[in-house]
Amino acid sequence: MEQITLDAQIASLFMPEERGVFTCAAGYSHARYEQYTELSQHVHAQMLGILDACSVGYYLFAGSMVGYVRNRKMPYWMDDLDIMIFPDQVRQFEDVALPVLRETGFNCWEPGPYKGGGFHMLSMQQGNSRTLSIPLSDSRQVSVPWAQIDVFYSIVDDKGFIRNPGKWGLYHVKEVPADWVHPGRFVEIGDLRVRAFSRLEEDIRKEYGDVVNNIVIYSHGSTFLRANNTPWPKFEREFLRFLQQTSSSLPEGIEQSALDAYAPDPARTYRCTEKQSFSSICRGILEERAGTVRLADGEQTFWAMDFKRLFGTLRVEGTAHSLLQAQRAAHLRAFVDAMEFTSDEAWAEHDRCVAGLRRVLGH
Repeated sequence: MEQITLDAQIASLFMPEERGVFTCAAGYSHARYEQYTELSQHVHAQMLGILDACSVGYYLFAGSMVGYVRNRKMPYWMDDLDIMIFPDQVRQFEDVALPVLRETGFNCWEPGPYKGGGFHMLSMQQGNSRTLSIPLSDSRQVSVPWAQIDVFYSIVDDKGFIRNPGKWGLYHVKEVPADWVHPGRFVEIGDLRVRAFSRLEEDIRKEYGDVVNNIVIYSHGSTFLRANNTPWPKFEREFLRFLQQTSSSLPEGIEQSALDAYAPDPARTYRCTEKQSFSSICRGILEERAGTVRLADGEQTFWAMDFKRLFGTLRVEGTAHSLLQAQRAAHLRAFVDAMEFTSDEAWAEHDRCVAGLRRVLGH
């Protein structure tokens, strides 16, 4: 493939004439594809950690394993994880793990059309739509991807192939031999240690082809890019080079020199206004030389990881008006130093979630 063609394909993944801003919460603001964010990985680790703590045997498969085969990392353009659970583990999942997941604020339900075939497990929702957005700057909105894991119940048919009793998912119609799956093996992908298929490389080759030399970006029914006969190292090198040239890890209107000169006063607090944008809050922290930021609404808690990334020792104090916001704050507790609640119900929900997470996952 000619270099100019690859450059053009990569450029097609992004909005033209728009400089991107990277955040842990929303990824790159100018991307057209679904993104796997640092925030998603942080929350996925908690969900999988609960399954491990509850002794649920599961198998991570599909898109995440494409990333594993390529470079032992999650794909940049994946917004959820898929796991298989077999009949001998269903009771342990439903009777032990599901109550803990729900107690700790994760939204778990059976997909209506595929009842009996598995579950969705979610966090970081803003509402019922994936397209809801929050202000990145005074002129730009971004959507924060849901942290989602899809649980596929799986059985072995009389021919020795894997099926889903709810007839749900790509692998239900594939001829995947059971001995490719069992007994499984543990692998490390990114910062996660997970159980995968015993013969995962053969499975990925069968289902997706040569993923090391053919790159396909596909999500929610749309193909964003297809680059055949392109080695992954070359593609990734050019992909990252494009991001470096077209985006910044700093909020709009902030220079690195200002961050380098940031000398917080522990006695100073920057108090946000509701719906205030991420970049505006960051400018206020710098101008105030604040040692603490007091967030005004629950949506601003999405930025907690980014506040710690940019300002290090900054104390982050959040506000929750609803049960959903209280749950979100619990899942981001590693980056939120204190919380304020506008109702007893929200306070109780946050306290319950954090207590459960500490009991199961530790501090």
